[in-house]
Amino acid sequence: MKKIAAAFIAGALVMLSGQALAENLTRVGMKVGSEASVWLNDTQLSDAIVVNSKSYAPVRDIAEAFGAKVEYTPAEENEKAVISLVSKLEDSNILPEHKVIVLKQERESLVKEKNELEEGIPFLQNWLAKDEAELEKLTQDWMREPYLKSIEERKAAIESNKARLAEIESELAAIDAEIKSIESTEREPEVNEAARR
Repeated sequence: MKKIAAAFIAGALVMLSGQALAENLTRVGMKVGSEASVWLNDTQLSDAIVVNSKSYAPVRDIAEAFGAKVEYTPAEENEKAVISLVSKLEDSNILPEHKVIVLKQERESLVKEKNELEEGIPFLQNWLAKDEAELEKLTQDWMREPYLKSIEERKAAIESNKARLAEIESELAAIDAEIKSIESTEREPEVNEAARR
């Protein structure tokens, strides 16, 4: 009788824990009611889901279709993950003040990438120097091969990072010039209006 009671209790616990788990999953994962296609100019981009009469469309697919760059920053402790969109602003209908805001965000993203590259290049150069010093100590070909491969890869990475740094500098100069142009154009009407008075 005790075995039957123990089996019954164990079965009840398993059933209840499964229900509790399923209940939590529906709250966190939300139950999908239906799906919908996302279209842009007669081209299907992707599918969206509909939850509680609200559609959730894929940000990356839509943003990239409009020429924006999408960046994902994972969640830090006690914070949410962040999805950032940076537009290339090909549309001339965007208000100048909004264009400046987006350009400054794009500039900030490029400066962050530039700083990471500038920190990474000396690190790679340091490892390259260590590999080259170690290579000089070795006399047998089979021992030298991994170092030769590593040296070649590090040199290529350094050159690639330097080339990307040059691209970033060029992009930053273009962004700065565009921001300056927009800001000076916005100030011209103010100056002309003050001169008329």
